[in-house]
Amino acid sequence: PHTHSDRSNRYCEQALVAHKATRSPGENAEPEMNRASLGAVFFFALVASVACAADSPEWYEGGSLHGSNAGQWAESDAANRLATAGDFAAAIWEDRLESFSELRPLAEDMKTCIDETVLPTPQVPSMKVTEIAALCATLMGW
Repeated sequence: PHTHSDRSNRYCEQALVAHKATRSPGENAEPEMNRASLGAVFFFALVASVACAADSPEWYEGGSLHGSNAGQWAESDAANRLATAGDFAAAIWEDRLESFSELRPLAEDMKTCIDETVLPTPQVPSMKVTEIAALCATLMGW
């Protein structure tokens, strides 16, 4: 079975082959692009960039637990919890952050606090995650 990364590599190789096909014979020949070959190169480059982006989402992407409860938080994956915790931290710290790079440690602290409250099994599964995040922010002195 092929992995998503294998498909990405194939797209990159196909884009390179399409690009090489546009070159004229000769050592230092400049590419002679016609509309069809330019379109093919653009298409493969676009597909490869989308495929590569799907392989490595940023840590802050994909948070969807803002309206969830403790039970839903406990059932979600760590990446979703971190991205959501990042949104909570950003909302609290937005006026005090000097750079985006300062956000990740705060997000990790928020995620850890919520995780320690909720995992492995939440005592009150219906409690809203936003309420837990507010308690965590208070406990951490934010």
